[in-house]
Amino acid sequence: MIIIGNVSAVFVTNYISASIGPYLVVGYVGLGLIILVIRKKQRLCSLLFIKLVPIAPRGTQNRNGMKTSFEQKATFPVSPKELYNAWLDGKQHSKMTGGDATVNAVVGGKFTAWEGYIWGMNKTLTPHSEIAQSWRTSEFEETDEDSELTIHFKEIPGGCELTLAHSNIPEGQPNYEQGWQEHYFTPMQEYFKNK
Repeated sequence: MIIIGNVSAVFVTNYISASIGPYLVVGYVGLGLIILVIRKKQRLCSLLFIKLVPIAPRGTQNRNGMKTSFEQKATFPVSPKELYNAWLDGKQHSKMTGGDATVNAVVGGKFTAWEGYIWGMNKTLTPHSEIAQSWRTSEFEETDEDSELTIHFKEIPGGCELTLAHSNIPEGQPNYEQGWQEHYFTPMQEYFKNK
């Protein structure tokens, strides 16, 4: 039963009983919205059902158990060595992203980022060139495999090109592609520009 103001409605399959009042009643049922429009003067009720269809954001269109992956590039006005070292240093990682991080910068070493929202382990480390990590967030189900993250650092005129490849992302995850832009690349570019 939904009660709003002086309107009450009972939703039982296709049967609706409502006391007439001057309000719009909205109820969420299964995969849709039920909207009951009450027109007091005409003593009429209109019932609408709107089916909600989930739309996965770009980069997370993984339905039917399919994994997803993507690759992004960004440039920074620092050397590959400086960016590589900052990524693997908890204090610098925290400063460049704005979220608390801890890093054990050895193969097999564990890391956390964004106050523990992200965590994983370093799989391979190629100094100043590449970092490969297992990666997950608190959004993952316990039964989900870790996703895989590979970060490549390339020297370019005026700085470093970072290529981030994120793969094996389980079904139903948020838009991590957008998350990397908003919570990593944008604050990192600001941080290194002002450093």
